[in-house]
Amino acid sequence: MPANLPPEAKAKWLKVMEAKTPEEKLKALEEFLSAVPKHKGTENLVHWARRRMAQLRREIEERRIKERSLRSGGGVNIYVEKEGDAQVVVIGPPSSGKSSLLRCLTNVKVEPDDVPFSSIEPIPGMFIYDNVYFQLVKLPSINIYDADSDVNSMALSMIRNADSAIVVLDASGDVEVQYNTLKSILRENGIYIVRPRGFRNHRKKTNWWHSGYWQAG
Repeated sequence: MPANLPPEAKAKWLKVMEAKTPEEKLKALEEFLSAVPKHKGTENLVHWARRRMAQLRREIEERRIKERSLRSGGGVNIYVEKEGDAQVVVIGPPSSGKSSLLRCLTNVKVEPDDVPFSSIEPIPGMFIYDNVYFQLVKLPSINIYDADSDVNSMALSMIRNADSAIVVLDASGDVEVQYNTLKSILRENGIYIVRPRGFRNHRKKTNWWHSGYWQAG
């Protein structure tokens, strides 16, 4: 966040960081944006805030549609209620090893999809380390070739609701291309796995996994 903002805007930014639900975040961002002076130095910040607000409105509407569908007995449940100390989503392109990682760490009986993008329901499991309970949730595969696909919208919605994320990449392909493309898709939707320039605060640090080892992202 730019350091030259007035105290009122800085105070409202703290409320944005403290907001938990999409509705709370949207309201806090609206109040924050109203307090941000509009000039050359805040153009990028204003653009980001407006884009994030649009994403939140879309996320809220998608959730309402899904909830209505579930109440009527149809549709797919794309939300996993949080359990344990932290919810960590496992994301990545198809055939990257998400199912294998979940099966290895949680003993959940899950098999890779025979057809890419054929499974859109999240699969949860519990991983315990040093008396900390991590709820790992395998998400639908990210389509790195179609950033605006419906499956990506569902995955992004679940990523925003989680406490952290593990990015899993396909070691048989070009890992650097996969990582940069995925990072770009997340960044365009207001999700950062690398500290963005011009911002002071950073919620979490993520990891990415491939070919049997972990590395800080």
